[in-house]
Amino acid sequence: MMMRWDDWEIIKGDGALGTCVLGADLKSVNEEVAVTYIKELLFEHRMLVFRDQTLTPLAHEQFSMQFGPLRKPPGRQCVASTNFLQQVIKREEDEYNFGGSWHADGSFQPHPPMATILQAIDLPKAGGDTLFADCVLAYERLSEDTQSKIADLMGIHRAHGITDPAKYSPGAAHKSPGVGTAVSHPVVGCHPHSKKKYLYVNPAFTRQIIGFSDAESDALIDELSMHIIKPETVYRHQWRAGDVVMWDNKTTQHCAVNDYGGTRREMHRSVVYEDLDVMETP
Repeated sequence: MMMRWDDWEIIKGDGALGTCVLGADLKSVNEEVAVTYIKELLFEHRMLVFRDQTLTPLAHEQFSMQFGPLRKPPGRQCVASTNFLQQVIKREEDEYNFGGSWHADGSFQPHPPMATILQAIDLPKAGGDTLFADCVLAYERLSEDTQSKIADLMGIHRAHGITDPAKYSPGAAHKSPGVGTAVSHPVVGCHPHSKKKYLYVNPAFTRQIIGFSDAESDALIDELSMHIIKPETVYRHQWRAGDVVMWDNKTTQHCAVNDYGGTRREMHRSVVYEDLDVMETP
């Protein structure tokens, strides 16, 4: 018999992030109380790992829709029989992978997504991990002087128009103009649910700090981007068959490690929005 949501075992990681939820069967989650519980866990722990799942594409999509509206990935192929589930594949012959730099999903959008839900479908025998950074912990580890300095700053975000992740690693991306419409977000966000402060600067999409010269802006983006990915704030997820990982897009950043050349990796990805998804300032 399927374990009830209140019987799930919650195992917190030893360091930053990595909280594991055992005993859950996500394809059977259809009660509002269970969805609310998962949201509470997500906002508290910022990232959740659900082991041993058997979600079909349709079940993945239906599970995701209980948390908020989904959007069709622009320019990306949807998984057959679904309207919103993105197929993320790196083939044997591909040089670059999807999401191979540090970023927060959709930070270049006026209202970025609340969460992303990623399911392992086909994994390489070795490699293909995903790194996650805790942006709440990163903010808390800043000096009081730095927290004061950046408290009211705004950052300009724009999508990148390049395919080589090396070009939008820390110290590089914000020096290119990017593509699409620019949007602004607070450098220090305040989570609308947990009320925790977090850093919202990433090397893939943050282009400029408003009110700073180009040199000053580049230096601060570099400084904060490197601070966010210090070892003590990073969790490395080693994927297993049946893994489903859900993360809060405001309070985390992530990077897909491209270390499995010549082999295939396939994931299914859904992106969840909120009806009133607003970035608040502290």
